[in-house]
Amino acid sequence: KNKVLNNLKLIHPNISKIEKNNFLKLFSKNLGLTFSEFLFNEEYQKHQKIKLQKCSQITEIMEATDIKRPILIVSGHIGPWEAVRALLKRNGIETAAIYRKSKNTFYQPFHHKNIEAGGKPIFQVGRSGTTAMIKYLKKGGVVCMMIDQAVSEGKYVNFMGFPAKTSFAIASIAIKYNALIIPA
Repeated sequence: KNKVLNNLKLIHPNISKIEKNNFLKLFSKNLGLTFSEFLFNEEYQKHQKIKLQKCSQITEIMEATDIKRPILIVSGHIGPWEAVRALLKRNGIETAAIYRKSKNTFYQPFHHKNIEAGGKPIFQVGRSGTTAMIKYLKKGGVVCMMIDQAVSEGKYVNFMGFPAKTSFAIASIAIKYNALIIPA
């Protein structure tokens, strides 16, 4: 709660107490729904009803997959993060994912299974996972990743008036392998 409120204060320093409480309620509802969808990702993948405003919204992705051009779809932990993979799967595009292994040994197998339900292969964060991901991309693979987590390497950039460390690895990979980058 404090982390959410501190971050909210950064972008809305003059927000009222009522607005904060309303935001927290909506945030909590959205987080709970998203996490529930993830915990039942196999069912979510089968039954989600996300619709594009226009079919042309995925035309570029479909064209790139037809010519085996690597694709990196980047997002953050915003809303139902498995929705993009579900939508693409429904349109015949299998997507790989990158994941950070859970430190909870009891939860980890469940976590792994649910990410895999969205598409295969999945690559664990780290040197061997990155190597496998690059091999997959070179063959024209589609990889979905969330790039909003803290990184140890990277450079500080200005983000909303504050220094934030970010990795340039994805941009470097995209340039090196002529990968299409799609924000989602």
